[in-house]
Amino acid sequence: MNKRNLILEIILAAILIWLVVDKYTTNENTQEDKKEVKAQKEQEGGLKVAYINTDSLLLNYKLAKELNKQFTSQQKQSQRELEQRMQKFQKNYQSFQEKVQRGGFLTQSSAEAQQQELMAEQQELEKLNQQLSNNLRIKEQSINQELYDSVYNFVRAFNEEERYDLILNNTMGGSLIYGKQKFNITNEVLQELNTRYDRRMKQ
Repeated sequence: MNKRNLILEIILAAILIWLVVDKYTTNENTQEDKKEVKAQKEQEGGLKVAYINTDSLLLNYKLAKELNKQFTSQQKQSQRELEQRMQKFQKNYQSFQEKVQRGGFLTQSSAEAQQQELMAEQQELEKLNQQLSNNLRIKEQSINQELYDSVYNFVRAFNEEERYDLILNNTMGGSLIYGKQKFNITNEVLQELNTRYDRRMKQ
């Protein structure tokens, strides 16, 4: 009888220990679950961030392609104009040297007069080169400003419903070193930009 009571006491003690351990483990797991849920909620309710790869965007944005095409055309035209003027000057200068060598000038004053003309032509070439370079620089600045305004204004409208709290600009050598792909909205923005461009071109 005493032996049976001892066995029962041992069994009851084991059951009690199991209940205590199970309760402790359950409470611990519940606390961990609560912490995880809380962290997830905090993350979901935190700062909503996205980024745009500007290099890729401008490479594929139809407006950027068109403006770059116009700039390249103006650049080539400026180069042609300058090269034609330089070839003419070189031809005149070579002709002057040959005339001097064979004594083609009747007087020293006539030789000096033509030399002055060549010097004036050279100065005009330098002015033309500077003017064409300035025009190209102004054109480039105008293109950059137009593209910036286009993308900036679009992104503001794109985020009108405040989908994101922060939209970063990712460029080669920029401050953003790494960003998860899920935060990259470049393709989405690019597609809508090109759709807007096509719509305006049809008007």
